[in-house]
Amino acid sequence: CGPYTPHARPPVAKKGLLDLSAWEFARNGAVELSGEYEFYWQQFVAPESFSQTELPESRGFIAVPGAWNGYELEGKKLGGEGYATYRLIVLLHRPSPVSLKFLDMATAFTVYVNGVQLYSAGIPEKTRAATTPQFFPQVIDYTPESARLEIIFHVANFHHKNGGPWEPIQLGLQKDLHAARARALQLEALLFGGIMIMGFYHLGLFAVRTTERTPLYFGSFCMLLALRLSVISERLVLQFWPQISWELLGKIEYLTYYLALPLGASFLYSLYPKDFFKFALRAMQICSAVFCGMVLFTPVRFFSQTVVAHHAYTLLCCMYGVWVIVLASARRREGAKINLAGFCILFLAILHDILRYFDFVATPLVLPFGVLAFIF
Repeated sequence: CGPYTPHARPPVAKKGLLDLSAWEFARNGAVELSGEYEFYWQQFVAPESFSQTELPESRGFIAVPGAWNGYELEGKKLGGEGYATYRLIVLLHRPSPVSLKFLDMATAFTVYVNGVQLYSAGIPEKTRAATTPQFFPQVIDYTPESARLEIIFHVANFHHKNGGPWEPIQLGLQKDLHAARARALQLEALLFGGIMIMGFYHLGLFAVRTTERTPLYFGSFCMLLALRLSVISERLVLQFWPQISWELLGKIEYLTYYLALPLGASFLYSLYPKDFFKFALRAMQICSAVFCGMVLFTPVRFFSQTVVAHHAYTLLCCMYGVWVIVLASARRREGAKINLAGFCILFLAILHDILRYFDFVATPLVLPFGVLAFIF
């Protein structure tokens, strides 16, 4: 649990300025660097350029966190590929050691604070050939000499459908943000271990009774979601395999999502074969095979464009799954009522995370907790 501050609402940046002069990190906790940033499209503006008499020409202000896709510039909406400079001025309560907590920026970035290069994930450049994408969440410490911070991001994306700082960046005391990072990793490790153990347990049940396929589908479903948990958010897998390629990381992230649906459908069909139409199962398996084939045989910049269609497909399949279990409950199938309760929780968790993907909600991912509830 973080600090409870019932009356303190963190300020947001306006026109490239975030005023934290009345915000005490020790009392109010860390703050997200959210709001309007200065935006310089197709430019890597050096930090020293902002101290010159003639300032660089800004292309406006853009909301962070958020992708630059859809940002209107000179009457045209930006796509995912390109590069840009983001700039934010932060006024602190007083100069003191602080930290910046980063998750991902799509898909390579360098951070400068008061003219000093503080951190890089990947190599942002002006062409696809020169840019090296990387996701590597981290907490970076910095000791300012004044209460004014000039934060500049150079961001480049040529490898994903979305570009820009799509995850929130936090600023706060060093001990608070390092503790927050440690708690997040510990929670992910706990969820990963719990779901993975249940997966192994059900695969063990199948190993001793191979005619019963229900444990096979459910165990595989659990292990896939546990693996997915390790490659999103804080990206736990990087603690053990930091050299993993960015493309492979992306393929694991998408495959574990795309494969989970046909396995979940097969699990429900094995429970209620008289209520789950077989042609519906075959249709789901074929559609999922097409999505998985695109992940396996195309680069991230191509198959990442399929996720919106897959979200819609997932919601349709989940609604059909609810209908199947409701029908099984009405027909008094064994265990159908408790399965309905668990599946509804799982469906709500999936719906929440899809809404989060489209920025309708700003709460953390909850699918792992939904899976745990479904397992129990």
